[in-house]
Amino acid sequence: MVYLPSLYKKIKNIVFIKKILNFYKTNNSRPIRILKMFFTARVIIYIDIIIILILGGALLFNNPTVRQTWVLATTIQPERFTELYFENHTELPKFATKDESYEFKFTIHNLEHQTKQYKYEISITDDKEDKQILKVKTLTLKHDEFATIPIYFKLLKQVDKARVVVKLVNKDQEIAFWIRKPGIE
Repeated sequence: MVYLPSLYKKIKNIVFIKKILNFYKTNNSRPIRILKMFFTARVIIYIDIIIILILGGALLFNNPTVRQTWVLATTIQPERFTELYFENHTELPKFATKDESYEFKFTIHNLEHQTKQYKYEISITDDKEDKQILKVKTLTLKHDEFATIPIYFKLLKQVDKARVVVKLVNKDQEIAFWIRKPGIE
């Protein structure tokens, strides 16, 4: 849609320039040459700018980094992440004594939009920083697949307080809960 006042101004300017050219054509030829050179130089500058922009754009898009940046900036990328959580978190053991069996379950849910291999480690670290590794294992999940893993454990020694950690080693992601000796707050 053309904005009429600006179109009117353009037509008015063209008419004005034609009047100037006609005036100098009849009176003197040198100013006409100057005006023609001025308009020719202007057109050449515009053409040069267009050529530089086209060549610059072509050179930039030949660079893979620029092309990748452009694609990332102009396309919607799916969010890629892994869910790691405890099943029935309200039923996690709160108190633990030596030589009794305890159980909890955790889930790994792959939302990475590709098949991923997960290495997980389950450990118990007491308040004296002694670490007991319960399990280290690797599993492979396709996109939108999940695995619920049950863990059964016993404390090797009685502790006042300990932290049970489930860690995805290759994702640097972990979840944890605390267990205490009965009677200790």
